[in-house]
Amino acid sequence: PNPVGLNGRHPRRHLQPASAPAAPMPPPAPRRSSFPVAAALLAAALLILAAGAVAVADDGRTLLEIKKSFRDADNALRDWSGDGASPGYCSWLGVLCDNVTFQVAALNLSGFNLGGEISPAIGDLKSVVSIDFQSSGLSGQIPDEIGDCWSLKMLNLSSNNLEGDIPFSISKLKHLENLILKNNQLVGVIPSTLSQLPNLKILDLAQNKLSGEIPRLIYWSEVLQYLGTAKQ
Repeated sequence: PNPVGLNGRHPRRHLQPASAPAAPMPPPAPRRSSFPVAAALLAAALLILAAGAVAVADDGRTLLEIKKSFRDADNALRDWSGDGASPGYCSWLGVLCDNVTFQVAALNLSGFNLGGEISPAIGDLKSVVSIDFQSSGLSGQIPDEIGDCWSLKMLNLSSNNLEGDIPFSISKLKHLENLILKNNQLVGVIPSTLSQLPNLKILDLAQNKLSGEIPRLIYWSEVLQYLGTAKQ
């Protein structure tokens, strides 16, 4: 039964306002497929691997091309064989490779009776940091292509029978720290462009047949620690 007030009237009921209906939930956003991103990453990885494989094959073939210019009467480079298309050349005599890229990082053939000349193909070793052909019985000229070894820090061609001029292209080797050409038959003037090597610490040109004066800019280098020019 409904309650009755003191005055005989039904008391007023205080009605609560009805709450507004809840807004409908938006439909879920469509899920984007991760396939395009994954495919792009995979393609990039394959391109990197392909570039590395090309570099590996190129360095191997370059070494075989360099070998062709050596007489190698003692067959010291007998393990330099095959097509050079696999990183197996990293175990060849005198060859040191980068552990990641497998590109040639150092070439040390000092003391071997190689004979012959330095091949222009040497310039194709873009990642080589050190070349040491000391006392290897080499003759001929230093190829201009040596200036294409952009990463080179140490070049030792001392105690050979190299002739001709010091190539101006060496001045392109901006990372070069040690240039050792002593005890050869080099002629001509000392290139003033050697002063453009910002990191050159050791310059040894002693016991050659060079003429003219030592460029002043080489003397003024704040980096150069040793300059050998005796018995020119």
